[in-house]
Amino acid sequence: KAMIAALQSGVPAGAPDELPPAPPGDPPDEQSDPPEETAPEKPKGSSYTPSFEQFWSMYPRKDEKGNAYKKYLARLNDGFSEAELLEAATAYAAQCKQQRTEKKYIKLGKTFLSDSTPFTDFLRKEDGGGQRSSSGPPGAFEYNPGSLEGSL
Repeated sequence: KAMIAALQSGVPAGAPDELPPAPPGDPPDEQSDPPEETAPEKPKGSSYTPSFEQFWSMYPRKDEKGNAYKKYLARLNDGFSEAELLEAATAYAAQCKQQRTEKKYIKLGKTFLSDSTPFTDFLRKEDGGGQRSSSGPPGAFEYNPGSLEGSL
C-alpha cells in the first residue's frame, strides 16, 4: 500500500517525508516545513545600541537578549553609566571563567541587570566605605565585606 500511495503522490518510496518542490507560481503547500530561518531574538524594527552590543559581547551567558536589553535600558534610566554596566559584565565574566562556573549557574542578563542590582557587586568600590560615590541611583548601597571585619 505504501508503494501505491508513493506512486500516486509522486514521492519516491525511499523518502516518504519529503515533498516534491512546488511548481513556480503555486501557493506553498500547507503541510510543507517552514523555512529554516529562525526568528530574530528581538522584535522587528528595534535595534540594540552599540553600548549594549558591547556589554552583550562581554556577558558570559547569551540567553534572552531582548529581556536583558530592557533591563539594561532601565539601569541607564536609574543613573548607571554604560561604562559601569560594561565594567560589571566584564568582571562577572572574568569571575565565571576563573571559577569555571557552569552555564546553568550563570545569571541571565535580565537577572544580572534586575531591579535589585546584583551587578553592583562587580563594580569597583570608589570610596572604600561601601557607599556609591558615583552617579548611581540615590540611596544605592554596595555590600563591602571588608567594612564588617571586627564587628562580629
